[in-house]
Amino acid sequence: MFLNAETARFRFLLSFGASDPNCPPHPIPVPLSSPLPPIIQTSFSRLEQLIDGSLNTTSVPGISASLVYMGSEIWSKGFGVKSKTGPSTPPDHHTIFRIGSVSKVFAALVMYQLYDRGLVKSLDDPLSDYCPRFSMLNPFNSRNITLRQIASQMSGLPREAPCVEPAAREVRDGVNICPLTTDEILASLSNESLIFPTWTVPSYSNLGFALLGQCLVEGVFPGMTYEDYVIKNILQPLQLTNTGFNITDNVKSKMAVGYEPDGSVAPLYDLGWESPAGQMFSTTADLNTLAAFFTSADGENGSSPVHPEVLSGDLRREIQLQVYVNRDQRTGFGTPWEIRFQANYTVLRKGGNIDGYSALFSYIPELKLGLNILWSGSIDEFFTSNSAYDIIIPAFVEYLLTAQPPYPYPPNPKACGLCEYEGVYVYRDTELEVRSEKNQLLLDGSGGAAVLAYKEPLRFQISFPDNLQPCLAAELLAERRAFVVFQPPTTSSLCPGFTIPGSFPGVEFQRKQ
Repeated sequence: MFLNAETARFRFLLSFGASDPNCPPHPIPVPLSSPLPPIIQTSFSRLEQLIDGSLNTTSVPGISASLVYMGSEIWSKGFGVKSKTGPSTPPDHHTIFRIGSVSKVFAALVMYQLYDRGLVKSLDDPLSDYCPRFSMLNPFNSRNITLRQIASQMSGLPREAPCVEPAAREVRDGVNICPLTTDEILASLSNESLIFPTWTVPSYSNLGFALLGQCLVEGVFPGMTYEDYVIKNILQPLQLTNTGFNITDNVKSKMAVGYEPDGSVAPLYDLGWESPAGQMFSTTADLNTLAAFFTSADGENGSSPVHPEVLSGDLRREIQLQVYVNRDQRTGFGTPWEIRFQANYTVLRKGGNIDGYSALFSYIPELKLGLNILWSGSIDEFFTSNSAYDIIIPAFVEYLLTAQPPYPYPPNPKACGLCEYEGVYVYRDTELEVRSEKNQLLLDGSGGAAVLAYKEPLRFQISFPDNLQPCLAAELLAERRAFVVFQPPTTSSLCPGFTIPGSFPGVEFQRKQ
């Protein structure tokens, strides 16, 4: 046991000293007051102005937008009209739009769900384990591309599948633009080559996600279609009742009409074999439900996460991890997220674009906040996303910093016969004070104080604001949430000492006489 080194580390903890700037604050989400706080209401007004500015009466005549926070929709608005030729009715949060590549979120969920259920052995399994006929030329090495590489756009696959698309004049409602089977696709791919070595740089691939969805479902459940699997195992359990693949007459009756840049009506063609990459439709209400599912990985107030049968909380946290950070240090990729680092938060986004429609699915796990926008035309969804989060993140952070709940305080020792914790404690030449201030119990050193959050008699957790130290220093020290265990009193009500067993085994701080 390196006690001197441990003592020095403890001193460093209490001095909160390092060369890097302190971590930016990340307040925990708490329910919004009613009526909504003025700063939040103002942010909604600014958000409406921003989104309204992306309307175009010719090419983007309709928009549905909504915000979800802590599992509930807190704002929703329709802009423009559902159709240029029908009644002048704006879309709402139940209006259906095509979502294009937001469909890839469901393909990634299929991969994680099969892994969660033990039907995929590892996310790092080669695709060929589930699709033995898959083979492509690899001029870089002899390794096979893996599921995780495909889902994070790090596989080096070409962008598009070898579909024989019909001529533009033949693309109309219901036409299948990739009327091939997996066997036919694989036969064509055997003569094609990867374009990047794996794990070098992201290279967006619709082919990759089509392979991921089709091969996994066909490999694990022969005879079952990818679409049927998603409907049964994801859409139905999450009650995404207006989300799906097949654009029936009933679906059309609830859709916003999509328009090309020249103002003509976009055809509702079918992606066929490429369905996992971009075929789906949805509503902002359903996308809110999906965002709430992802942000509920830890449940509320210690409860279990919602819908653990769809995906465990652990894997929901894993799916939210970044995989690659671009050189601009502002954007990156996850599985399948197109990430932006904004206002000291990681915004997980998936954009979608298909003829006549654009889509944004996005959320911030730490804030349990999601923004979903659907357009009936072609637009740069990430431009709107960047500007929108510049509005809403500062507003939510400013409000939450004023609304944080207090740390748990120990009960009155005289009322329940427990020991008194306050006093000065020493170990060798390190001196710490336990004191009470503003209804908080503090562990105070020479350079700063950490809160002792009460858990049970004699047992506390070290808690301090995450902006009290540099991010890396706090993570390396690993003292936040460490347990502090007080020794029970013997001859008086005063606690004689305490230990921090998870951080300093065998070290006992004794009450100073």
